[in-house]
Amino acid sequence: MANVLLLLSSRVSVSALRVKTVDSQPGKEATLQCTNFSIGPLNIFWFKLTDGSDASNVASMSRPDSEVRLYERFQNGKFNMSSNSTTLILTIKGVDFSDSGLYFCGYRENRYPVICSATSLMVKEKSNGGIMVIPLILGALITALIGVITGLVVKIWKLQIEFQRVKRRRRTPPKKEPESHPVYAATR
Repeated sequence: MANVLLLLSSRVSVSALRVKTVDSQPGKEATLQCTNFSIGPLNIFWFKLTDGSDASNVASMSRPDSEVRLYERFQNGKFNMSSNSTTLILTIKGVDFSDSGLYFCGYRENRYPVICSATSLMVKEKSNGGIMVIPLILGALITALIGVITGLVVKIWKLQIEFQRVKRRRRTPPKKEPESHPVYAATR
């Protein structure tokens, strides 16, 4: 969780918030909760912030037990808002990457919004249990190739040493020792 100080405008009551992170995968359900209500608020809401300062109203209720109002972009059957006296819940079914963003919940007090909670929804592609298959295969292949190359280098080195020995033997003619007792013969 990260601490964030949000300064939206002088008419919005915001203090230092803890941004909660919710991770989800495409097609799964994500549940965002807001539990910082200290009073029985009127006009409770969720809104979404994406791409810098583009804020969109998601849903609102006039009271925790009243009917939910979903705003235009969020009336696709994926979004549902519910509440009891202390917890505001936004459920998103079948999330996709476009649902990623920073979601805020709060209520209006004396016509001014009071932000209670911030939740970052991160929709990420499913991984294979943390094991990346392609890097694993490439690592094994590289290890095998290094073994083959090392074996070939050692074999070439041994062949060069043997070649040098054979070459030296051919260059050096056998030394003849001078005869210490020459035999002279004369013929007639």
